[in-house]
Amino acid sequence: MIMKGKMKVAVMEGIGKMGFTERPIPTPKDDEVLVKLEYVGICGSDLHYYEHGRIGDYIVEPPFVLGHEPGGTDNLCPDVIFFATPPVDGVFQEYVAHEAGLCFKLPDNVDTMEGALIEPLAVGFHAAKQGGAAMGQTAVVTGSGCIGL
Repeated sequence: MIMKGKMKVAVMEGIGKMGFTERPIPTPKDDEVLVKLEYVGICGSDLHYYEHGRIGDYIVEPPFVLGHEPGGTDNLCPDVIFFATPPVDGVFQEYVAHEAGLCFKLPDNVDTMEGALIEPLAVGFHAAKQGGAAMGQTAVVTGSGCIGL
């Protein structure tokens, strides 16, 4: 799908500073589709980049777009390239061009908000499995981000 026009984009302008701008709606390449983003979770890494401007060797060079837990209509990358990991902008925007082969249709009973929470849910399950958690055990969960919830 090719759309013309501008879209709103939330941009990290510096440490602890966000703003909004407009950018052209991306034109997808032959192996991409245009995804209308509806929800994006705010990950701990987004907060870390926002508060500190870096995670290890990944340093934010503003203006930079955060966000990598999207749900939308129309990410798994073999080269382990993530949205919102420098130098790749994130998805705190209205549209993103994305490789079609890495987009998956959600079942009819799963909406895009739930779709945006699949990655944090998988991280939570992985952490529980790594910690040996089992049904019926008592646990303490700290943090009220997407994964903690």
